[in-house]
Amino acid sequence: MNAVLIARLIFVGYLALVGFCIYRAVNGRPRLYWVAAGLLYIMSTLFAWSIGGFTVVTVFVLVGLAIVHVVKKTPRPQELAIGATIGLIVWVTWLLLGDITWVFLPAGILLGG
Repeated sequence: MNAVLIARLIFVGYLALVGFCIYRAVNGRPRLYWVAAGLLYIMSTLFAWSIGGFTVVTVFVLVGLAIVHVVKKTPRPQELAIGATIGLIVWVTWLLLGDITWVFLPAGILLGG
């Protein structure tokens, strides 16, 4: 098998796992927002110099949703929208600052850099 094909299969499986976590989080298991955000953070770190800056937006949105669920056990849809919007605002601010190093700092420390 071709190495590129294997990498694509791993990537699709990884995204399927993320999608499953988001699906389950929306359907009553909000703790899985944290799992999905962590998985996407790892993916964003791996793609840091190509598309990582744009994939990390989903991490910010999922963390915003997870925080809303931590603060309020049964949030209304409007409160979830506010959490997602706050995540988007943080991402846009990060994008406009032009400094991506602080987002990927935890991964850099773990990887010994």
